[in-house]
Formats: sequence, structure tokens, C-alpha cells
Amino acid sequence: MLNILILGDELDKSAEWSFKKQEYNVSYVGGHAEVFDVLKLSPPDIFIVDLCVSSDERLELMCDIKTSYGDFIKMIAIIPERRSALPEEALVKAKKLSGNNPMKKPIRTRDVILAVQKALDSK
Repeated sequence: MLNILILGDELDKSAEWSFKKQEYNVSYVGGHAEVFDVLKLSPPDIFIVDLCVSSDERLELMCDIKTSYGDFIKMIAIIPERRSALPEEALVKAKKLSGNNPMKKPIRTRDVILAVQKALDSK
């Protein structure tokens, strides 16, 4: 069973149901301190980070995770629908950290599943 950890809003029920059907376990963290507690106990296969809130802090968190766990945790960034909501340098950094595979809000179930599959296939 693959584990997905999400820092951000909860997915809709159809996305969670689709992941469970494909034998993915989805869990959520509420803040930055909680992320490293979870990573130390049970590192996920995929870490999804919503950059629509406090993007600078979350990009820094993604850098820290990439440095410490980059060999075995794939990351996906969720970016705002409007590019102007995220500075260009932050967008470039998010793309680099997430393997050039960020998702834009609003998020559809199919998009999340495809992004996870693409991230896993990039190993």
C-alpha cells in the first residue's frame, strides 16, 4: 500500500475513494511541525503541498524535505489558479521541487490521481 501525505485542504470524498480503491492510504497534516513528526515515523511515498497558503514557508519546507528525504519521497505542489497569486520565482521553485509536475487549483479528482501516478512513475 502506498502512502500519500497532504499538507493543505482535504481532498474531496471522490478523490479519497479513488485512492483507497487503488490501495493508496491518504493522511493529512495540519502544520509544518507535524510534517517532520510524521516523516520520522512513517515517510510517505508522495507528499502533496498546497502552496496557495503561506507559499514561502511551504517552499522552504519542501526544500528541507528534498534535502533530507529526496531519494524516496516524491513531491507534488498545488499552485493557485491565477499565476499572479504566486511570484514567478516561487512558481519556478515549486516546479523544480515537484519534478515539473505542479497541479493548479481548482483540483479535480482525475488530476490528482494522474499527478500521483506520474510522480510515482518518475522514480
